[in-house]
Amino acid sequence: MRRRSVLKGLTGAAALVGFSLAGDEDEEALANDDFGRVGEAHAAQLEDAPKHLYNLDYRYGGDTLCDQAAAQLRRANKLLNRGQYSEKVGQRLQVATGELGICAGWLAFDAGRQDQARYCYTEALAAARMANDANLEVHALANMSMQAVALDRPREGLHMAQAAQRVAAKISTPTMDSLLAMREARAWAKLNDGPAARKAMARAHDAFQKRSDDEEKPVWIAFFDEIELAGNEGMCELDTGRANKAASFLELARGKQREGMVRNKSLYTVRLAFATLARRDVTRAIEIGEEALGMVVNEVTSTRTLNELRAFRRQLAQVSTSTAARTFMARFDSTVVA
Repeated sequence: MRRRSVLKGLTGAAALVGFSLAGDEDEEALANDDFGRVGEAHAAQLEDAPKHLYNLDYRYGGDTLCDQAAAQLRRANKLLNRGQYSEKVGQRLQVATGELGICAGWLAFDAGRQDQARYCYTEALAAARMANDANLEVHALANMSMQAVALDRPREGLHMAQAAQRVAAKISTPTMDSLLAMREARAWAKLNDGPAARKAMARAHDAFQKRSDDEEKPVWIAFFDEIELAGNEGMCELDTGRANKAASFLELARGKQREGMVRNKSLYTVRLAFATLARRDVTRAIEIGEEALGMVVNEVTSTRTLNELRAFRRQLAQVSTSTAARTFMARFDSTVVA
């Protein structure tokens, strides 16, 4: 695929936040077992790393970032296990390593490396429980729920989302409550239980209306705005067979994305193509699919988005043999590496 311009931009952006995409220097440094004293500055550096990686992910997607995140996670684990530090610093290191693990898992998820993502999430969940950190545990469970639904294990995704809500009971904020309710809704929708999905969506909307400007929003929640709420609702409607409603929500999610959220825009563009095809507007679905293909080729490196577009191409082949459909499929096949 033609990703040179994307990778060039990613390299420059990574340099601005102090990351090396190669990671060679980190690997050489970590070969030495003598880490000496680990202090507050080391913990702060680990705490900052996910924020930078997430910002790059929003712009470019996870494919090229996931190896860098894995290298950062190896460094964090070696500091945690071989460094010398106070109890206070140790607590920060444990939580920071868990958050970095979730970030690495998320990037692996977006890159299509599902076993790696699951491993990172599971390790982060263990770190959360060792550190007795509810926020970290909720974050891990929420991401595991999303992955399970994406991998067509909706019952597992439902249980993860419900577990996250139980853990969050004492620490939740309106935005967290809304996000977790929507995770539950996505699982119910994948189970094709429309009433249960809509009940969970109603809870998500109710919680979202209670937000305030001074609400604390950890980095893993900060992305969840009214546009993401609409996009998730659109996917619930699509999974439960209500294509017209789905298309309205997904059009909003695609059209109103914040500046810099290029990967999410590409993802919702593909999903809008699905909804439009479900409405039997083949011509418009192909037009939207063409937009998505251009973004996947030239703007983002996200195997998750590419796989969804690949599924759209398969579905299109099943419902149309028109010239426009054949042209799109030929362009897809000649552009995308299988």
